[in-house]
Amino acid sequence: MKKLLCAFLAAVVACTAFVGCKRDPQGEEIDPNRTQIYVALYNGGLGRDWLDAADAAFEAKYSQYQVIVNVSKQQFDGQMIYDNFASYNQDIFFLDYVADELYRQFINSGKIADIGEAMTEPLTEFGETESVYDKISPFLKDYYKAADSDAMYALPWYQSSYQIIYDKELFTDKALYMSELYGVTEGGIDQEMWWTKGDGSDGLKKSLGQDGEEDTYDDGLPVTYDDFFAMMDRMIEVGVIPFTWAGGANYYFVSLLLNLTAKYEGYNDIMLNYTLSGTDSDCGPIDLENGYLLRDGQAGKRYALQFAYDVIRGRDGGYISDNTFNSIQDNSAAQNEFLYSRENTKGNPVAMLVDGAWWEKESENIFDEMATRYDEKYAYGTREFGVMPLPIGNDQQYTENTVACVSGRSMIYVNNNSDVKEGALLFLQFLHTDEMLSKATGLANTGRPYVYEMADEDLALMTPYGRELQEYYASSRVVFDEIPLNEFYRTSSGVKYMGYMRMFACDLGNDGPIDPASAFNVGTHTVDGWLDGMAVSESRWMNDVNASGLLG
Repeated sequence: MKKLLCAFLAAVVACTAFVGCKRDPQGEEIDPNRTQIYVALYNGGLGRDWLDAADAAFEAKYSQYQVIVNVSKQQFDGQMIYDNFASYNQDIFFLDYVADELYRQFINSGKIADIGEAMTEPLTEFGETESVYDKISPFLKDYYKAADSDAMYALPWYQSSYQIIYDKELFTDKALYMSELYGVTEGGIDQEMWWTKGDGSDGLKKSLGQDGEEDTYDDGLPVTYDDFFAMMDRMIEVGVIPFTWAGGANYYFVSLLLNLTAKYEGYNDIMLNYTLSGTDSDCGPIDLENGYLLRDGQAGKRYALQFAYDVIRGRDGGYISDNTFNSIQDNSAAQNEFLYSRENTKGNPVAMLVDGAWWEKESENIFDEMATRYDEKYAYGTREFGVMPLPIGNDQQYTENTVACVSGRSMIYVNNNSDVKEGALLFLQFLHTDEMLSKATGLANTGRPYVYEMADEDLALMTPYGRELQEYYASSRVVFDEIPLNEFYRTSSGVKYMGYMRMFACDLGNDGPIDPASAFNVGTHTVDGWLDGMAVSESRWMNDVNASGLLG
C-alpha cells in the first residue's frame, strides 16, 4: 500500500509541477515558434516579481526564447529535486538552501551542469567588462569556484542576515530614540530629555549612533550593550513590548546570535570559524589541529549568549512578548503579531522583530489587510521600519560593522540534462548584469551576494526598510555561514562542526531544548553552563581531524 501511495504521489507531482505533462502550470501559453527555457523558482519571501520582470526584459532582447517560470515552495526543495530528478524538466533551478553534502551529490551524480566557462567570461554581450564570477561577494568566490579549477556548478542566489527590525513610527510616537543629551546628568538635565521623538517636535536631536555621523541609518539608536537595555527599559516604562520573534522556529534567534558574535568579533576573528587558519584575538594562532579552541574561546560567543539570556530572562519575565516561545509562533505568526500589535494589543505594541531580510516582502498580505481594515498608513512600503544596529560591547570602540549572512547556501543550478543549455546560460548571464541585479534587488526588496551599483529608479522601488538594509550592508563587511572554507568541514567527521546551529549546539542540551534561546526561556541552563556544553575537548577534536585523513 505504501509503495502504491508513493507511486501515486510521484505521478501527481510530475503532472502538476513539471513541464513533462506538456502544459505550463502558471497558465502562460507556449509559443511553438520560440525555444522555451523553464525556470524553477523556490517561492519564498522574495516573491516572483523580480524574475517576471527579468523574463520580460530578456524576451524583449532575445525574441527567439520564451522563459517559463514555475513557482513552488514544497516541490522545489533541494533534497526533493535530487531524489526525484528525472521528474524535473526545468532548465534552471533557484533553490533556497542546499547543504554542502547535497551540493556535492548533485555535482558527483552529474545532475547539474558545469557553468564555469559561461560564468567566467566577460559580459561583453551586455556591454560589461566583468564576468558573473568577478562580481560574486569575496567571501564566496573560492567556494563557488576553486582557484585551481575552471569548473563551476552553481551561483549564489540572494543575501540575507537575521536582524532586529524596529517600528519607526512607534519609536517616534513613544519617544524611544536616544537624544544627543543621552547620559548627560549635569546642568539640570532631566533623564526624560535623554529620549526623543526624533522628528524635531520636542526640540531634541537624535544621538549620532555607532558610526558617529549625522543623518545615517543608526541615528538615535543604541551603541553599546548597556545602551540597548536602557532603550528596552524605556520601552517598558512607556507601555511597549520590546521583542517578538518566531520562537517556534529555533534557528531564527540563533541566527541573530551568530550575527551578534560576528559584530563583536569582527571580520578577521569570525572568519577563523570557517578557514581554521590565522590568529584569533582571544585564542591566538589557529590551525586545523587546535580549531577546537574557537568553540567556546571566542568572547563574542559568550557575549551573544549573555544577550540572549538577558533579553529572555532579564527584568520581570524578560523583554519579550508572551507569544514569542509559543509552539505555534512561526515566522508568519511573529510577523503578524509585530505588525498588528499597534491595533490589537490593548495599548502594548511590539517595538522590534527578529527576522530575515525578506520579512517585509513575505508579509505583504498582512500590510494589505491592515491598510484595508484600518488605514492606508499601514500599507506595504508606506509604513516605515528600520534596521536596528546590533550593540557593541560596553568596553569596545566601534570601528566597522561585520554582518554574518545565512544565505550562502541559496543556489542557482543549470540542469545537466537540459537541451537548451546555451539559452539557459545566456539567461543566467543576463540576470547577473548590473542592470538586472539592481532591478531584482529593487523588486524583491532584498540584495544579492554580488558587487554591483543600485540604480536610483530601483532604489525607489524598495521600501524604506529595504533601502536602509542596503545602506547597512554597504557599510559592512560580510561573511556567509555554512561555507566550508576549510576542507575539514566537507568530511563526514568535520561536517558536524559546520554552521551556526552546530556552532551554538550544547552537548548538555540533549535532555531538552536544542537551542540556547529555548533553553534560557524554560530556565534549564545558564550562560556558563551552555558555553561549557559548546566546548569540544582536544582529544575529541583530534579524533575527528585524524578520521578526516587531512593530516596525512
